[in-house]
Amino acid sequence: MGWLRFFRCCRRRPRMPRVWRSAAATVRSPAQAQQAARCDEGRSGAWLAGRRTAGGGPVESAPPNYYDHSSRAEDLASLDHDPQRWREDFQRAGDGKKNPDMFVIRKMRKVIWLQTEKWISNNLRQLPPVITYIWPEEGAGTMVSEFAPEVEVVEQDILEHAQELARSHRVAVLNMASAAQPGGGFREGAGAQEENLHRRSDLVRFLDTRWYPLPEDKCLVSKDVTVFRGSEKEGYPFLEAWASGQLACSQPKEKFYVDFLTCAAVRYPHVHVDHCGCRYKYPDDEESMRKKARAILGAATAAHCDAVVLSAFGCGAFGNPPEEVARVFQEELRTACLKKVSFCIFNDHNSGRRHNPRGNFIPFKEAFARRERSMDL
Repeated sequence: MGWLRFFRCCRRRPRMPRVWRSAAATVRSPAQAQQAARCDEGRSGAWLAGRRTAGGGPVESAPPNYYDHSSRAEDLASLDHDPQRWREDFQRAGDGKKNPDMFVIRKMRKVIWLQTEKWISNNLRQLPPVITYIWPEEGAGTMVSEFAPEVEVVEQDILEHAQELARSHRVAVLNMASAAQPGGGFREGAGAQEENLHRRSDLVRFLDTRWYPLPEDKCLVSKDVTVFRGSEKEGYPFLEAWASGQLACSQPKEKFYVDFLTCAAVRYPHVHVDHCGCRYKYPDDEESMRKKARAILGAATAAHCDAVVLSAFGCGAFGNPPEEVARVFQEELRTACLKKVSFCIFNDHNSGRRHNPRGNFIPFKEAFARRERSMDL
């Protein structure tokens, strides 16, 4: 009876909201406690409203660490964006890698998205029209080239590399997408590649629920998507602020336009691991990835692009073996009608797993290094 009474008391005990549980479990210094008190005042609207209206001048900068408290994300998004401060707060929260505070990190990314959404709304009339279609279309033929494209594997941000190529090429960028939901979890601060692209561009305008779920052997082509923010590593700066000199930068950048190819990889395929490496267990999974790779390369050509920026397609959380995916792309690229193909790959927290014990960069680098040697013979 004593245990029964104890469990009944536990059931009646109300749970604290997530924010307050997190705050209660955090040991704060006096300075942090003072800052938290300011944040509590901000939730009522008085603190933030006072900063907006003080002297009738511009919005004052928020105090240090102003992303890691429980103020509303909508209020934080209304403040001037400081990329350096955002980056420092992001690193302090764990940078998404080392013992990260994912509650804080997701909230910081959510603030970035709200800023992006506001920018799109304010600049809607100046943005290119929305053009999205499925490729391959019914009855579309296959274009074949006699010359294989130049291929490189680099450790670089995919949009930064796309901007470099855009100076001399018409560029398409692969969006490694969720098959079920446009943009995946970008509104909740998720950190995959598709969510990152949404926080930095107006891709959200081009992906509508009517296209979903995505066809298994096709992809979506979105024309002239505007990229107007820098990388997460740089603190998501607005590229216009760099171009105008408002932010210090050794190489100022401006917003640019690329085509996006939205395609979803095979999810959680069965793999076989032995002394030779990791391979697909069932031929159907490899054939499905081959059709997707063919659709991606064909879509880039059909969109009149001569360069495409790819990545380790499906080799992260989706569990595809990088050696196999690299081989599939290597074989499909032999007849691709493109001049330049770049694989931008980082080893992140999804590296070192059963399907990619060496990460993703090395298998792709080795696969295309062998290709170059065979072409030289």
